[in-house]
Amino acid sequence: MNQNKLSCFAETCYLPPVQEIKPVKPDFVITNLSIISLKSSKKITINKQKNMKKIFQLLLLCLWMFTPCFKASAQTAGFQLIHNAADPALDTIDIYVNGNLAADDFAFRSATPSINALAGLPLNLGIAGGNSTGVNDTIKNFPITLTNGQVYAAMLTGVLNPGNFAANPDGQSTAFDLKLYNNIRLVSLTPGNAEYVTIHGITDAPIMDFVIRNKGTQADNSTYKTVSGYASVPALSSYLDLMDTAQGSIYTTYATDFSGLGDSTAVLFTSGFQDTSLNQGGAVAGLFGAFANGTVVEYPQVSIAFLQAIHNCADPAADSLDIYALGFLAVDNFEFRKATNYLEVPAGIPIDVGVALGNSASINDTIKNFPVVFENGKNYIAIATGVLDTSNFAANPNGINIGFNLQLIDFARVKALNPGDVDYLGVHGSTDAPMLDVMISGTGPVFFDNYVFGDVSQYVSATAISYNIDVTDSGNTVVYGSYLADLGPYTNQSGVVFSSGFWDPTANQNGASYGLFIAIPNGSVYPFPNITGIDNQQGLPEFTVAPNPANDFAVLRLSHAPAGVHTATLTDLTGKLLLNKVPMTDQTLTLDTRNMQPGLYVVQITFASGASIVKKLIVR
Repeated sequence: MNQNKLSCFAETCYLPPVQEIKPVKPDFVITNLSIISLKSSKKITINKQKNMKKIFQLLLLCLWMFTPCFKASAQTAGFQLIHNAADPALDTIDIYVNGNLAADDFAFRSATPSINALAGLPLNLGIAGGNSTGVNDTIKNFPITLTNGQVYAAMLTGVLNPGNFAANPDGQSTAFDLKLYNNIRLVSLTPGNAEYVTIHGITDAPIMDFVIRNKGTQADNSTYKTVSGYASVPALSSYLDLMDTAQGSIYTTYATDFSGLGDSTAVLFTSGFQDTSLNQGGAVAGLFGAFANGTVVEYPQVSIAFLQAIHNCADPAADSLDIYALGFLAVDNFEFRKATNYLEVPAGIPIDVGVALGNSASINDTIKNFPVVFENGKNYIAIATGVLDTSNFAANPNGINIGFNLQLIDFARVKALNPGDVDYLGVHGSTDAPMLDVMISGTGPVFFDNYVFGDVSQYVSATAISYNIDVTDSGNTVVYGSYLADLGPYTNQSGVVFSSGFWDPTANQNGASYGLFIAIPNGSVYPFPNITGIDNQQGLPEFTVAPNPANDFAVLRLSHAPAGVHTATLTDLTGKLLLNKVPMTDQTLTLDTRNMQPGLYVVQITFASGASIVKKLIVR
C-alpha cells in the first residue's frame, strides 16, 4: 500500500508514521465533510456523529491544509502542530482551517504527524474551545503562509488572558500564540543517532540552559518560546538538565531515553507552569518530546549523580573488595589499583555504602560503612584508601590517620574543558610517604605542591603530550623518582593521577611499592613508568637505545655491565609485557619494530643486583 495514502477500514482511518516529507501533489481534497480521492474519484462520506479515532481527527487537520485552492502543480511544506498552551481553558480545543473543522477536541500536549501541507497560499487556523458548534466559536485566528519545501513545527503556546496568570520573569509576552519554527528535520543527519531541538515553553519560567549531562550545553540562555539548534545523541538513555542561567544550578533533570530510536528526530519542549498556585492550578511543568509521526512522549523527572570508584587501599588483606549500596552488591571483587567507569547513582537520598573483603557472602560481611547523600547533577570520585589495621603498618610521617577510608571527591570531571587537553587532578594515596611535590622534570612548573597523604589537588589542564615528571621533596631539592607521563592517549579526557603503594614496603607487610597511576572515566587504570635511571650516576653501566624514534628496528646497547645475569623487558604504557629476554648476556640486543603499533614504549634492563635502568622508546 502506498505509504502516503489514507487507508480506511470500517469507517476507521489510519495514517502510517511519516518518515520523510517530499513535496508531492496531495492525494485528497476535503469538501464539507467528505473526502474525494483525486486519483479514483471515489467519495468517502464521514459521519461526524460517529466516534472516530483521534488519529483520524488529526488526519483531517493534515488533509484540510490542501483546501480551498488545489492546483495540479501544488507546492507543499512539511507541517506539524503541537498543542502546548497550558491555560486550563484550552485543555482541549477545536481547530478550523479556512472555516472548516479540521481537528475535534485536540488535547493539550498532543501533536499531529508531520505531513505535506499546501504552501504558497494563505491559510487561516482558527482556534475554538473543545466541543465548539462551528467556526463562529473561534476565539483566535492565526493567518499563516508556508514556504515551499520548508519543514515547520507550529506550536500553540501561552494563555488567553495574561492578567490572570503569573507574568514571564524576563518580560516576554505570554499571550496565546501560534509560533512557527522552520528548518525542522524529519530524519537524523547522523545515521543511527537521535536528533532533537529544544523549545522553552513555560510561561512563568526564567531564562534557562538546556544541558545534556556530561556532554555539553544544548541551548544557552533560552528564553520563553526560544528554539535551539539540533543536538545529535546516541540512541541511548541520557539526561537533560534544565539549569538556571544566572546561578548555574539545576532546576530539574529529565531522563531522555532514545533507545531504539536511531535516525529519528523530535521537538523537545518544556510545558506547563513552574508555579501552579499562581497560574489557576494549571499543569505542572514537565518535559515532552513530539516525534514526526505525532507521538508525544513525557520524560520522567529524576535526580541522578555519577560516581567513579577507585581501589587504592594498599593493605594486602584488602587486595580485593566487595562494595554494597542500598542493600545490594554494587561492585564484586574490586581489585587493588582498579577503577569503575562512571556509574549512575540516586541523588538526594541517604545511601549506605558498605565495604567488605572480596568474595563476601552478603552485606552482613561489611567491615566498614559510609553514609553518603549525592547531589543531583554532580560527578563524584570515591577512593578506597588507607589500611585496615594501622598498628600493623608504618605510621604516616606527617601524623595523618591512615585508617581505612572512603575518600569522596565531589567536583569530578568526565572530560577536558578544552579540546586537545587532558584535565587531571592529583591524589596523594601513599600512607607512609612524606610531603611531596610533583613537577615537570628539572624546571617545573609544580603541579601538586606540598601535598600529604589524603590531599586532593584542583584540576590541571595540560596539552595531551608526553611529559617527564619528578616526585620531589617539598623544597624541590631532592628528586625521589622520575616518571614518564604520556598524556597523548587521553586527549579530551579527564583523569585522576594518584600515588599508590608504600614508600617502604618492608615496613608495611611487603605490600605494593610506591608508584604513580592515572584512572580515566571509562575505568581504565594505567601506570606512569618509572624512568629513574642509575645510568645518571657516575661509574655505573651505560645503556642506550638507538635509533630513537625507531622505524624498522632499535638496538639496545649495554656497556660496562657488572657480572651476573641481566634481564631486558619491553612494555607498552598499559604495562603489557611485549618482550622478556632472560638472560641478556650479549652487549647488544636488536628489536624488530616493524610490526609494533606507533607510540611510546618502555625498555628496562634489570641487573642481577636488582638495580635497573629504564629508557623510553618511540616507534613511528
